[in-house]
Amino acid sequence: MVDIELCFTSASEIARRIAARELSPTEVTANALERIEEVNPTLNAFCSIYADEAMAEAEQRTRVLSSSTQRGPLHGVPIAIKDGTPIKGRRTTLGSYAYEHWIPDHEAAVVVALRRAGAVVVGKTTLP
Repeated sequence: MVDIELCFTSASEIARRIAARELSPTEVTANALERIEEVNPTLNAFCSIYADEAMAEAEQRTRVLSSSTQRGPLHGVPIAIKDGTPIKGRRTTLGSYAYEHWIPDHEAAVVVALRRAGAVVVGKTTLP
């Protein structure tokens, strides 16, 4: 069952709670993906969902919590990227049929920075 309160919790609060080990990246990511699955058929907010990859990444971030490895400020926080932002190896349509088959060979600097900060990419959101 989706924890709605968690869905509306700020990224900074989620990061704080993960760092304090009150939540795990796996738990938060699973909750986000469950909520996406629940509402996306109606809202059409996501054009791509990376459930398997996001869960694998979240599980890795959860394992890192038990070590003394340096963690980024968004460690384990699930995020979505707008479809106008390139992610290497992921379809990026720019909201247009003209780009419906474009698979970038690079990642935008913002995606690199978010990953470096420890964020877990759950998917890409649609453009108007």
